[in-house]
Amino acid sequence: MRPRASVQAARWKKGRIAVGMVVSGGPDLGAGWLKRGVRAVPANLGVPSSAMKRPRRKALFRLQENSGAGVSSAPLRTRPRTQAMDTPFSLPSAYRLASTRRWGRTQGLTVTPTGAARGRREFLCFRPGFYLSLGHVTHLEESREVYRSGDFIKLHFRLEGESRVGQPGSAGAQTVSAMSVSTLLQPPGAAKEEFFASEVRERSVTLCCSRDFLSEELGLLELPLDGPFGAFMQARPDRFELLRFPLSTAQHEIADALLDDGSGDRFRGLYAEAKAFELLHGFLTRGFGDAPVDGATAAARERLAPLKDHIDAHLGEVFDMRSLARRFGLSESRLARGFRQAYGSSLFEYVGKARLARARVLLEQGHQSVTEIALDVGYGHAANFSTAFKRHFGLSPQAARQAARSGHGGH
Repeated sequence: MRPRASVQAARWKKGRIAVGMVVSGGPDLGAGWLKRGVRAVPANLGVPSSAMKRPRRKALFRLQENSGAGVSSAPLRTRPRTQAMDTPFSLPSAYRLASTRRWGRTQGLTVTPTGAARGRREFLCFRPGFYLSLGHVTHLEESREVYRSGDFIKLHFRLEGESRVGQPGSAGAQTVSAMSVSTLLQPPGAAKEEFFASEVRERSVTLCCSRDFLSEELGLLELPLDGPFGAFMQARPDRFELLRFPLSTAQHEIADALLDDGSGDRFRGLYAEAKAFELLHGFLTRGFGDAPVDGATAAARERLAPLKDHIDAHLGEVFDMRSLARRFGLSESRLARGFRQAYGSSLFEYVGKARLARARVLLEQGHQSVTEIALDVGYGHAANFSTAFKRHFGLSPQAARQAARSGHGGH
């Protein structure tokens, strides 16, 4: 069956990105790859064999430029259009191409938002069936993203920001919180929607793995696996399933390192792939008996949600465990234990990170001075704030503001 040309794509041409034809609905899209005429081109991000005769250079990424197809990012008042994308991810329609890069076989692409958001998203393709997506985005307005997926398992590490994830038209969207790991299984072609509140800064790392990659390259089909990867290797998902786990300190450090701006690193492809494999290995070798956030941890989150909302809304206040416990009808020990169970860190670790995340948003908006922002998020002295900010983000508040103005989005 001849594939049908439908949406736009990008391919290399004389060192620039040129618009070409791509396919949808072809016979081989279930594997996520097209292999005629080029060697291992991502189906979602590559140029089809039907549109090209032996390209001079390898295709890079398929771009869904402002088509509304696949992924959309729009204010809640609009309803994005979707169509089937038999791939792990596609590029958001509310983003524009900023740059492309190659590190050997690793292909990279960076896009920046065109709407009410700041920052960037980066996509790295290491090999067939193994992708990495890096999110450094501040959502300035409420937004909704909807897209469809191919036969992949997604492993999502959320360092900052909160969203709600579910299926369009279905009740029971689940919260993806900061300091958490999520696995997503969804039937090929099934849609997923994600809601972000206004002024949410998202920092995330997502691994996308196909069954062929996990079986042929890693040999997982022959291993006794439990947890979501075991379920994925046994059969294609027949229902939408999001499982959540606490983010460990080691996972946080690796994901944070991946989110560093490595554009000047000549060997970034090698470094990023090694870190991606480290994340994958760490997740596969963990125990799953008591790890999922569903169950007791989900109940703890539901119980502590009013307290967390109070903290998020009053970051400029001084908090102490006794007053918070009394206000929300808990003992101090139960509050401390429950908060760590629910969010993977102590209450005051969370407060510190939430203050710095809020400060980052205010800096990028550019309406207040550094001193005013420090006071607004609960720091008594600007110097203490600057020290904590640089320790956490790796750059000063002034540098973060300048990075936002120049369109790079910073760390």
